[in-house]
Amino acid sequence: MRRYLSVVALVGLLALVGAANGYTGGKFRWGGLLAVKGKAADGADAKSGQNGSKGSGTSNAEAYHSYVLGSMYELKNDFYGAIREFQKAIKLDPDSSFLHLSLASLYTRVGRMNEAVEEAEEAVRLENGNIEAIMLLGNLYASLNKGERAKEEYYKVLEIDPQNEQAYLSLGSLYADEGKMEKAVEVLEKLSSVSPHSFMGLYTLGRLYAQKGDLDRAEEFLRRSIEQNPGFDRAMAFL
Repeated sequence: MRRYLSVVALVGLLALVGAANGYTGGKFRWGGLLAVKGKAADGADAKSGQNGSKGSGTSNAEAYHSYVLGSMYELKNDFYGAIREFQKAIKLDPDSSFLHLSLASLYTRVGRMNEAVEEAEEAVRLENGNIEAIMLLGNLYASLNKGERAKEEYYKVLEIDPQNEQAYLSLGSLYADEGKMEKAVEVLEKLSSVSPHSFMGLYTLGRLYAQKGDLDRAEEFLRRSIEQNPGFDRAMAFL
C-alpha cells in the first residue's frame, strides 16, 4: 500500500510550520515536533546562584551549572559532551522534567532512541502537562513503529491544547500511513475547523483528498492553503 506521508517526511513539513509561526528562538529537534526554545536566552537571562535558575528548569545551582556546560557543548555540536553534562545535571536534580526532556532530545540526535524514550517518559511522569515532552514521546513512539502508543500521546496533547496544530498533523500522518484515510481526513478536518488559518493543515488535507481521488476538494483546500500563505511553493506546485 502506498504510504501517504511518512513520519520522517512530516519532519520537514513541521519545520515549515515552525518557521511560519516564528519559532526563531529555538530549533526543531529530530522528530520535528519539539521546539526547544531559547536555551541560550535562558542561560543569559536566568538568575544564577544558590537557588539555581528557573529558566533552566532546575532550582539546583550545581545542576544548572552542568546544564549550561552541556548547552555550550551542544552549540558546538559536541552532543556526547552535552549528554555527559545533562546526565550530571539529572543526578543532581532528578525531579526536573526539563532536564529529562533536554536529555531525551539529545539522545534522539545521536540515534539512541530507546534511551530517549526512557527520558521522555520520565519527563512526562514528572510533569504530565508538559506538551513538549508528550509530543516528543509521541514522535519517538512513531519513529519506533509504535503507532498506537504515539497516537495516545498526541491525543493527550489535544486534551491539554485542543488547537495544537502539530498534534493534529502527526495524527493525520499516522492514520494515513495505516491506510485509514477517512480517519486521517476527519482529524485534518477538525484541525481546519479549530485553526482555519493553518496553511499546513489545509495543504495536508488537500493532499489527502487528492489521494482519495476527490480532486475538487483537493483543489479547494490547496487553494485555501495558498491564500493563507501565498509563498507556499509546495502547495502551488501540487496544483
